[in-house]
Amino acid sequence: MDLFKSRHYSIYFKDLIPNGLFSHIHPPNHQFAKPTHKSYTNYGRRSTAENAISHLLVHAVADWFDASSVLTIFSVPKSCDHQAAKRGPIWADRCGVTSVVGQVRCDKRGMTGVVGQMCCGRCGGTGVVGQQACCDRCVVTGVVGQQACCDRCGGTTGVVGQQACCDRCGGTTGVLLQVWWDNRCGVTGVVTELKMMTWAAVVVVVAVVGRGMSSLIPANDTNQFEWKHHNNDDLEAELRRVVDRCGEVARLYALSEPSVRNVPLWVLEMSDNPGQHEMLEPEFKYVANMHGNEVVGRELLLGLADHLCEGWRKGDQDIHNLLTSTRIHLLPSMNPDGWQLATDTGGRAYLTGRMNNNSVDLNRDFPDLDRIMYSNEARHVQHNNHLMEQLRQFNHQPQPETLAIMKWIMNTPFVLSANFHGGDLVANYPYDSSRSGAYHEYAHSPDDETFRHLARVYASNHPRMSDPTRPPCVPGDYSFGHDGGVTNGAAWYSVEGGMQDFNYLSSNALEVTLEVGCDKYPPASALPKEWKDNKEAMMEYLWQVHTGVKGVVRDSLTGQGIPGATIHVKNVTRINDTHVRDDHLNHDVTSVRDGDYWRLLTPGDYEITTTAEGYLPLTHTVTVTNPSHSEAIRRDFDLAQAPTPAELQQKAMEEAGVGAAGGVATRGGDMTDDYQYPQNDDVSPIDSIPLEEALLGRLRGLGRFRY
Repeated sequence: MDLFKSRHYSIYFKDLIPNGLFSHIHPPNHQFAKPTHKSYTNYGRRSTAENAISHLLVHAVADWFDASSVLTIFSVPKSCDHQAAKRGPIWADRCGVTSVVGQVRCDKRGMTGVVGQMCCGRCGGTGVVGQQACCDRCVVTGVVGQQACCDRCGGTTGVVGQQACCDRCGGTTGVLLQVWWDNRCGVTGVVTELKMMTWAAVVVVVAVVGRGMSSLIPANDTNQFEWKHHNNDDLEAELRRVVDRCGEVARLYALSEPSVRNVPLWVLEMSDNPGQHEMLEPEFKYVANMHGNEVVGRELLLGLADHLCEGWRKGDQDIHNLLTSTRIHLLPSMNPDGWQLATDTGGRAYLTGRMNNNSVDLNRDFPDLDRIMYSNEARHVQHNNHLMEQLRQFNHQPQPETLAIMKWIMNTPFVLSANFHGGDLVANYPYDSSRSGAYHEYAHSPDDETFRHLARVYASNHPRMSDPTRPPCVPGDYSFGHDGGVTNGAAWYSVEGGMQDFNYLSSNALEVTLEVGCDKYPPASALPKEWKDNKEAMMEYLWQVHTGVKGVVRDSLTGQGIPGATIHVKNVTRINDTHVRDDHLNHDVTSVRDGDYWRLLTPGDYEITTTAEGYLPLTHTVTVTNPSHSEAIRRDFDLAQAPTPAELQQKAMEEAGVGAAGGVATRGGDMTDDYQYPQNDDVSPIDSIPLEEALLGRLRGLGRFRY
């Protein structure tokens, strides 16, 4: 009875299991009980047959032997070799080792092993059956009956019958024939003797280390994230490892342009439906390593990817809720070339590696939309969003990394973002560029209240960022702990061409800049502490994408979503019994391709007015409360089509009893007088060299399309 075969291994059970065992394993109408021991039920992407037989082995064998933690593959006494040869092969470990009882079988690298003589792995380790166990890919060996095999975490050993191998997570041990399975390091060992019902004493060799048998390995056996400085190849491999483990919620893609040295800018997307925008599901991004020598954020995002993946696999409810309601994009390294230079030179210089490979500071390389916005303010034009439509020329050609980010922002309906830096400990919010050009000057944005809230969420969930007693990074400098760990960017120092303000002024996204440590390139040993300090803050900041209000703008007749509708907000929160606020937030957002929109807001009462070309304006009042870890309040807008000028004229004539020749003057301009948008000829071109015309045309097109 051939119950299961795969290209990894084959098991024939008919002759290996005593008569009557099948009835014990699988009696009629048998229902598998939920195991009380460690879960070995994460079968990955195997077939139904593989999953079923793996489940059968785990529970039935454990029940039969009354040893819940022992997972086994059976081998027969040496005297039965000639019979076992007819029964088929038993496959070995994750290094591609194979062995056949009484025969010879080669793995894909040509290594062979004969049971009763020797089995080899592609790692070069050998072990004589009956004397020495096969090695795993870390060239660790152990003598059967004397010493268990050790894992790759440091050569810890345990004597069979006395002590199990220790894992790298704390040295937990256990007595064989009781509970000895290491829960994450892939430890193997040998069970001394177990009595079968009708068999003589049989050596039961535990060989559960193969990919083909990984359904019997604890869920996180080989998935322990390693805190280290991942090089550019490691970074890609780590992201691909997340996709391999959590493919149902993870997708890896590269931005449109690689770095100067042709390194892809890898992004990990995490969502319950990766690869596409879902209606009313906000999009979020974390970007790190913009300055190549500021590396903590790079490792934090790799750790966050692992954390989200593991939480999803283990059924963490908070992470499940987050990934089913949010589309998250993680870019661990915007400047892999700078990282390489910083690393190659020791990582200790304050500036080496900061720039990209063309010696350009990427956080000074974006279009200076602040100048356009401040110019609009000077002319009393209340227009400070989606300003790429007004951009005529640059004073430089953007770097490929910058251009890739610009296209990404303009093509994706991001709602919230954060950008990781190093060198201080503070959450920095817009505007980054001062109005007057002064080096230190607080520059309020229309969303100043919301930005301060977002920055404080991160700072207050970090154990040191908001601590007023912590010393400054440099003796004699100012400690932002006195300000709750937050600062306005221009008040700290003015920056032109920064990514933070570009997000806010070119798209719907709000972004803050997170300086997450005094040491730009700390030793690898410090990274676990950095993760501990930032983990809660990163998760809480992620949830802020669900604050405020969201909804859909639709045609009231057809029910179709209206893209490009403008959402304007006025704060009408009551101050006291006699006064309410009357504050226009003069930074509008727009609906995206399906008509859905998001507007981040702090708690309060708001009037939200939606306008769209060809439709009558509509205003709703909403109360925002922002309950923790919940989705934003929803308010939809069903807009009625506006009558055409001819229809208005005809109606007025009918009401006045005037014939067609009488004529009635009508206003054919904008339907809202409050918000005048500047025409392109009103905009003074930036004093600069022209950008390549084809490129500028594409960017303008993206701005008009708005996702």
